[in-house]
Amino acid sequence: MTKIYQEAQEAYTLAEQSKILIQRFRPKKVSELLQLIPQNEAESFINETLGPLFKIKNKQEAADLIQTLRLYIYNHQQINLVAKQLFIHRNTVVYRLNKTADILGVNFEDPEIIQRLLLALLLYVEK
Repeated sequence: MTKIYQEAQEAYTLAEQSKILIQRFRPKKVSELLQLIPQNEAESFINETLGPLFKIKNKQEAADLIQTLRLYIYNHQQINLVAKQLFIHRNTVVYRLNKTADILGVNFEDPEIIQRLLLALLLYVEK
């Protein structure tokens, strides 16, 4: 009964904040949950996690590294798939990932690091 009450309360709160009179309650999508994080907290987390990549002087290189990292994580660390999607050689993907790991000071073999990077990338895209 508690869960139903909480859902009703959330629907009521959303209805009060909206100009739409009828609200349909459904579980939130990940992107909607991420939007609930205060902007300053999200920016702080993004900068703490990905910040060194933003400091690269060559903006195209930084964008390439971020895109490669994003695809690497989204594709469950499948280097060949990332290479195919980016239309580059797999060795280029490996080079970019090694460079990214060095810049960030992380190990992509650590699942917690991958989760943290995924969350930062999702927040960065939503921002």
